[in-house]
Amino acid sequence: MPSHWYTDNQGRKRRIPDRANKTTFIQASREIDSLLRDKSYSSFVKRLGSAIKDPKVRLLLIKGRQDGLVKDDLIKNTDVTKKLKRFYPTQTEIDIESSLKWIGEHPENVPTLLKGGTVSEKNFAGNSIITSKGKYIIDGHHRWSQVYLINPDAKVKTIDLQISDPEKALRVSQMTVAGLSGELVLQKVPEGKNLYKMPLRTIQKQLDSYLSPSFYQAFYDTQPNNFKTKQDVQKHIMANIKSMRKNNRPSKRIKREYMPQYDKIGVEHAVKSLSKGEININKPYIKIK
Repeated sequence: MPSHWYTDNQGRKRRIPDRANKTTFIQASREIDSLLRDKSYSSFVKRLGSAIKDPKVRLLLIKGRQDGLVKDDLIKNTDVTKKLKRFYPTQTEIDIESSLKWIGEHPENVPTLLKGGTVSEKNFAGNSIITSKGKYIIDGHHRWSQVYLINPDAKVKTIDLQISDPEKALRVSQMTVAGLSGELVLQKVPEGKNLYKMPLRTIQKQLDSYLSPSFYQAFYDTQPNNFKTKQDVQKHIMANIKSMRKNNRPSKRIKREYMPQYDKIGVEHAVKSLSKGEININKPYIKIK
């Protein structure tokens, strides 16, 4: 039987009351099993957001090494480096502001990207992109789109979960975030801000509001023969947006609000927990003596 102690959202040790006996843990394990068998991904996320409020459910989610089997929950990962255009989003919404504002204020990546170089977590304030099967984006869609809009032929290094089904990777990721943080933090793309759906004319009009003078200057300095004016840079970005819409369409029909947010707990912590089999994602969920 797992320990009846858990850590709350403030990092304080809490003890589950004595009435949380074997029977209540069995009930919690059944709830986890029911969640994973839910055929609807959006329904799974909503139910997980409610279920994680129960300390017993959370406790079982992070006790994968104490369920009687040590290796059943191991999720290996590896580094994958590919061109941006070789990755595909799993969400249907890419926020124009999240894609353009950050890169517009951080022109230091422009020279490397225009030359087809490689970027990694150090270029994204320490936040990695998480993928599965070497091509599906699980977390970090806007880090991907930021780079894509500069040069889809540039390369990015991701942490790739060794899970062949991208939807299963999403579910495992949500359980990891919920188990380690005690909650699910979900984000939405504002109405009318989805790069996949916005009229191109509207996008064109908004570009200059996101891109700083130093961003434009980085283009002029790196490739002076190709970029001489703002219009040259904007034409380049618009061409990449059209390419993203045509060649990198979402592989799943999932809204942004149902996607995992690894930043909540830290990618390194999450990936380490998965690689050690600490997240309880497979039966059995509890060791019964």
